Formats: sequence, C-alpha cells, structure tokens
Amino acid sequence: MKIRNGFVSNSSSSSFALDRYYVSQHQLDELVKYNDSLGENKWDMYVDGKEISCNTYMDNVDLEDFVKSELGVTSKAFRK
Repeated sequence: MKIRNGFVSNSSSSSFALDRYYVSQHQLDELVKYNDSLGENKWDMYVDGKEISCNTYMDNVDLEDFVKSELGVTSKAFRK
C-alpha cells in the first residue's frame, strides 16, 4: 500500500478578467463586498483603471456566475 504525505488537491484553478469600461462603480463595489464576504474562500482580485482580474486556485464559489447573474455584468465585459 502506498501512502502519500503532503498536500493533495482535487481542485482546479479558475480565472477571468473584466473590461472595466463595462462594469459600473456600483457593480464593482458589490463584487468586492461579495468577495470579501467569502472569507478564506475569496478570490484574488486585482483592479486597475482598465481591468478587473479575478483568479483562484480553489473552485469554492463560482464568482463568474455571480458577476453575470447577480450583478448583471454583460458578456461583452469579459475579456478573451
């Protein structure tokens, strides 16, 4: 029998970026507030004048779905 010592993860990473032009200040504020409420499960988020970048190594919460369904950010905001 083999025994593995150390960290084992079945999670995958996930990320997306939003064009800041298509995201209102209210939507951004709500996104930040929601992400902060996730505690240790929150995503890494970087915001500058042109882009909002979100990434995680744990798929605990579908933040992209929240952005679309709850905040109403349109698909044209998502960078390819």
